[in-house]
Amino acid sequence: MARKKKKEKKKIEKLRLGFRSLAFRYSIFFSLAIFIVFFIYFIITLTYSAVMVTNDTRKDAKTLAELTISRLENALVRVEQMPVVLGRSLEKPSPDYYEILRILQGIVVEDPYIYGACIAFEPYSYVKDSLYYAIYSYENPKGLRTKYLGNYYNYFTKDWYRIPKETGKPAWSEPYYDLGAGDTLMCTYSVPFFNEIEGKQVFRGILTLDVTLRSLGSIVSKIKVYESGFGFLISREGMVLYVPDSSFINQNILDIAEEYKNKRLATIAERMMEGKSGFASFHGFRSRKSSEIFYSPLATTGWSIGVVFPNDEMYANLKDLVLYLLGAFGIIILVVFFVTVLMTRRLTKPLRRLVRITHQIGHGDFDVEIPKVKRRDEIGVLAKSFFDMRNHLQNHIQKLQQTTAEKEKIESELSIAHTIQMGMLPREFPLRSEFELFAILDSARAVGGDLYDFFFIDQDHMFISVGDVSGKGVPASLFMTVVRTLYRSRTMDGQPMHQIMSHINKELCKDNPNVMFVTMVSGIINLKSGLVELCNAGHNPPLIMDREGEVRRLSLFSAIPLGIEEYHGYKTEMVQMNPGDRLVLYTDGVTEALNANNELYSENRLMEELKESKSADVPTLVKAVVDSIYKFAKGQEQADDITLLILGYQKSSSHIEAPTKMKQLQVLNKLEELHKIVETMEEISKDWNISSKANMEINLVLEELFTNIVFYAFPDNREHKIELTFSLFASGILQITLVDDGRYFDLMEAAEEVKIDAALEERKVGGLGIHFVKQMVDEMNYERKAGKNIVTLTKKIK
Repeated sequence: MARKKKKEKKKIEKLRLGFRSLAFRYSIFFSLAIFIVFFIYFIITLTYSAVMVTNDTRKDAKTLAELTISRLENALVRVEQMPVVLGRSLEKPSPDYYEILRILQGIVVEDPYIYGACIAFEPYSYVKDSLYYAIYSYENPKGLRTKYLGNYYNYFTKDWYRIPKETGKPAWSEPYYDLGAGDTLMCTYSVPFFNEIEGKQVFRGILTLDVTLRSLGSIVSKIKVYESGFGFLISREGMVLYVPDSSFINQNILDIAEEYKNKRLATIAERMMEGKSGFASFHGFRSRKSSEIFYSPLATTGWSIGVVFPNDEMYANLKDLVLYLLGAFGIIILVVFFVTVLMTRRLTKPLRRLVRITHQIGHGDFDVEIPKVKRRDEIGVLAKSFFDMRNHLQNHIQKLQQTTAEKEKIESELSIAHTIQMGMLPREFPLRSEFELFAILDSARAVGGDLYDFFFIDQDHMFISVGDVSGKGVPASLFMTVVRTLYRSRTMDGQPMHQIMSHINKELCKDNPNVMFVTMVSGIINLKSGLVELCNAGHNPPLIMDREGEVRRLSLFSAIPLGIEEYHGYKTEMVQMNPGDRLVLYTDGVTEALNANNELYSENRLMEELKESKSADVPTLVKAVVDSIYKFAKGQEQADDITLLILGYQKSSSHIEAPTKMKQLQVLNKLEELHKIVETMEEISKDWNISSKANMEINLVLEELFTNIVFYAFPDNREHKIELTFSLFASGILQITLVDDGRYFDLMEAAEEVKIDAALEERKVGGLGIHFVKQMVDEMNYERKAGKNIVTLTKKIK
């Protein structure tokens, strides 16, 4: 099953590689190049062919229109010529009207386009007592017919009679249906004739020849462009004389355009009525079929003919050409693609072998055999380069393994050195009522050259120091260890600070070939008086902040650093600290921290941060300053060690005698740990001669306080340590201190709030127990320091 899955995985990887292979990519590249060339050729050919087809079709349409116009002109010229000649005959004195009528009847019979002829007289001009007199001859399927138009046919109001009479000139009428005479749709050409009476030309009547719209349509209908192309004819006023759709005949083309909301047709119709010619695009009369039109006027009548040819039929052959070209192109692309794949796969076969070899080398198989390629092209050079690369990689990896092992060894040693260095720093800060102390050291490297230290010389005096060795790393750390050993050994001898510094300086100047030195500020504080004995060896001057938050620099004499000049002298200076004052010692890594703009954190920023956090306790104040440094640097790499120590002097405390006996115990916040407290109390009762009564009372007090801490101090349900210190003084006083890092709870306030006389349900939970504890001991004190609850019990046992 596992082998099958492995084979399937290899097939999938092979398939993926196939799509990413050079053969596939080159084939795509060449196919794409040919596609682009063909596409450009296709667009050019298609555009050129479309232009040629359009030009040829327009040329054919124009030729058809001109030929049709010529046919119409020939037919209409005969219609116009005969009435003019006969009209002149009618203007002669004593004309033979019947002879002229006979001639007109012969024209009607012989001319296929002439439907009828008429001689219409003015009222009472031919027959003295007759208002109407008009003779109309026309030809229908039954032969030649003649009518006398009288009262039932008021021809005086007809356009064919009225307009020539008013203008005195021959004229073509608009198409009309001749009801009562020809009884068909026709156009009439009218010629007025006159007689001269008393030297004046007097209008006598009208001589006409009629042409039916059907006969005109027989000429225009011969226009055929493609399958559905057609021709149409309109009059000067836009009346449709002929169109294949007979429903439009004898309608005004502008009305048709308005009815079908065809603005383009209206524009073309207006140009036709103006006697203009040209090509235009539009969408037919009522359909929305895209078409081209050529229009041109008839010179004799002012009518206009239009030839319409649909675009889809005009470009039908182009569609076949497009399909042919696409088919040919597809075949060419496929052939090129497969030929390119085959050729490229053959050419890149050595490359594929090199790819497999590279994969094996990448998985650590440097013994894989690289085939010899005898080709002298780039692939041959690449194969040789692979061979050289494999050998170089083997050598490089061997060296890298050695270097890595050495580096790991150094890092391990540095880690151990860092652990040792940090272990030398005091981590447990004393909890005393007269002062607060807290410090932080953050090395720029694994091992740094900064140091802070503090320790009690005796009950009332404590030594504090901050130093900075020149340089970084292990040498600086070792040098600082020597310095620490020197001042610890000398300080316990009770010497003043300037002598301690001078001794350290002399020792450091001996056997110091690298000329390393250390800047240091050290001091001894009298915890009873607040008097500080300080000595500065080339270090940053200390700062002091009073209880109001005002910060000032201590103007101490600054001697040269330790380890430079063997017989250089140092000076001790006294500084008085008042209750609420805080002494700030720091290294240059604090004030010289840089941000992205190469700006220094500076002493001024340090002072401002101290002022802003003046109300915080000392541990919180130290952390606030360090956090502000990191925030200022904004992720910039730390260039130097950062060390900060702050001593807060609280009050001058009365002398407390040293205990004669002491016992410490550490338990967890679990009820089952109570037996350890009981056993310890039993042990010290025997050793310290504590009475059974006092022992019982103390056990009850400790049980009450311990259970309160377990149940109420820790809401996180995690393990916490509770420290107990038992101290016996020569005066017969037993002092017990309980320290926990639980939530804040002031026992003194709780004891004051207890109402002994109140009902049981009105009392606070635990309040009576705290009151009981206070009654069982001589003195009970509570303080919150460095995030810890500190309860001190004092009981007279002797």
